[in-house]
Amino acid sequence: MGERVRGAGAEARGWVFARGLVAVLVLSGSTAFPLAGQSDEPPVASGPDAIVLSTGAARGLAHAGALLGLERHGFDPDLVVGASMGAVIGALYASGYSAEEIWDIALTTRWADLFISSPVLEGPDRRLLFPSLAIGLELGRLEVSSGVIPDWRVNRLLVHLLFDAGARARSDFDRLPRRYRAVAADLLTGQEVVLARGDLARAVRVSMSTPGFFSAVNWGGRLLIDGGIANYLPVSVARSLGAGRIVAVDVSRATKEVRGTDPTAIGGRSISLLMRNAMRDTVAPDVLVEPPLDPDFPGAMFPERPLRLLDVGRTAAVATAVAPTPEGPRVRHRSSAPDTLVALEIEVDDPALAALVRRAFQGLTPGPYRPDAVLARIDHLYASGLFTGVWPRVEARAGGGDVLVLALDPLPRLALTGAVGYDNDSGGRLWAAVESRASLLGSPVVTRAGAGTDGIQRWFEVSALLRPSLLPRVALTAGLDHRRGTPPFFGSLPVAPETRHTGGWAGVQYRAAFPDLIGSLVMRAERIAEKGGFEGQAWGPLLRISMPNGPARVVGIPSELEAAMWRGVVDYHELGARGSITREMGPLEFAALADAGFVVGDAPLDALPSLGDDHGMPGLRRGQKRGRARLLGGIDLAMPLVGGGWGRLRLRGGAAGERSELDERAAWLGGAALDLVWNTPFGPVVVGYGINTMSQHRIDVGLGAAF
Repeated sequence: MGERVRGAGAEARGWVFARGLVAVLVLSGSTAFPLAGQSDEPPVASGPDAIVLSTGAARGLAHAGALLGLERHGFDPDLVVGASMGAVIGALYASGYSAEEIWDIALTTRWADLFISSPVLEGPDRRLLFPSLAIGLELGRLEVSSGVIPDWRVNRLLVHLLFDAGARARSDFDRLPRRYRAVAADLLTGQEVVLARGDLARAVRVSMSTPGFFSAVNWGGRLLIDGGIANYLPVSVARSLGAGRIVAVDVSRATKEVRGTDPTAIGGRSISLLMRNAMRDTVAPDVLVEPPLDPDFPGAMFPERPLRLLDVGRTAAVATAVAPTPEGPRVRHRSSAPDTLVALEIEVDDPALAALVRRAFQGLTPGPYRPDAVLARIDHLYASGLFTGVWPRVEARAGGGDVLVLALDPLPRLALTGAVGYDNDSGGRLWAAVESRASLLGSPVVTRAGAGTDGIQRWFEVSALLRPSLLPRVALTAGLDHRRGTPPFFGSLPVAPETRHTGGWAGVQYRAAFPDLIGSLVMRAERIAEKGGFEGQAWGPLLRISMPNGPARVVGIPSELEAAMWRGVVDYHELGARGSITREMGPLEFAALADAGFVVGDAPLDALPSLGDDHGMPGLRRGQKRGRARLLGGIDLAMPLVGGGWGRLRLRGGAAGERSELDERAAWLGGAALDLVWNTPFGPVVVGYGINTMSQHRIDVGLGAAF
């Protein structure tokens, strides 16, 4: 697979705990000191200029700024070498993206959204849940087989950015507009592995496989992990490839003085000393660019607005004395595109998945090379929810012609998913599920058994999802469910009655991706038992269409349309619609939103909407102002804060009425809330204060995604 193995790298590597309420181990965001005993070896005068980019996780976004600053000096390297986040930025540069284009990609990508799990639909109501933990299991060996951070969105982004360049290069990194090498490490030996051929996007993914958080990648029969394990600043790789002048950008170096003596600071600095002493690569660059990043900036937390990181990288590069490349900047041309794809090859060990993929790509091979069509079909496969990685590459065959090869990373055959959270309104929240992937009648099927509580209602379900190979984005779904709880109620009743629902559902489910669109049409049947109220059988259809916001979004609400009907012991209709329009205004984010829900007929108490649900009206608790009609509107305004958090202002107006239509007797309220929000890989952390025109006010605290 085009790999070259060098001597053993630094086996004793460490991780730094990111500061904040959630401690996240991220190797590639750790800090290192200047290398001890750097060589004075002179550059090879006749060799090409090279750029080397270090590890750094979120700090690595400064590489995009450094490239722009170096271009202003007229520096135009022919060779690019990177590790971890440096491999990401470096691959874009080697593929022919200009420094300005890379700057724009780094600035406009919503980095926090890249680490969101694929949503699952729970219960007969088909509500969306976002797992904050999703790991594969190997019961035969009692092992965990995947990382804890979801990577499917990262994988998809890498393919969209790099597939065409890799296809034109025919999997040879020396045929890119700039020669390129990604540095990884062998999980077995810790040895440095230099990737020179193969799937370009996947090579980058290999180099950024932070141990424990992203899964290791099988590359040519070897399990490879983050390149920072072996060589966090791979200057020696560039020198061994014949580079003359080497400019290295290091975004992971710590300050030269002790900046703090608290336990976290001491631990991080101690690990940095271990890294410095363990590093064996003593080849020095000719020019070292060290962006003066804040040492307290957590590499684990990608900021929503990385402009400061980009500016620091650009300023440091501009201030560095780098002579222009002697022959001057050159026009970089990509290799010619393939004319025709003569065949499709699929690399997966599951015949049912292979049939699904072959059906999804029907009509593309044999046929003309159309990269946009290939990427669109890949998005169809991601929408199925069955894959964590879809890796296309183009290879030339000895007999003539170019072949499209798809390497697939399917969901684990057994996985544990779930989430945990807390808020001072509902209390603790927890759900967990065990999922199993198999095949039925030649089509993939996912079964799930899960249980949870949202602090008020408890539930248990078993379900199955069958995806026919003819329709990758459509699935058949069915399941059994039991729920019980006492809905919060602040009205004439001294205590709300407990309500129990036992039954099941069957129907169809549709999903598109990027942007997400999830639709469900199911028939439900259940036994409803409300103490002192309804008791008996009920049935009816449900239609729900959702365009979910990820948990990392700080303004607005998900867009959703719901229509349901019940017959039997209860006889009522439900109709709900909500959504928001979001805009960016410079550094600010703005959203206008509306939320309406109506119930017509005889419905149990837990089916009635409330102004206090989902923190809709500031100052109200969950369940307050419950009625047969709810109407809520407002605006959100958020401003990024130093350290990666957000300050958010929420303004709301609305009413809830006891009738299905709002009239003059409805209680119209206004409210405002001021929140502080920090996004973490395990859900947002929110602290806020809300008040409304009823003179009700309260402090809200939330940890983890809502569900």
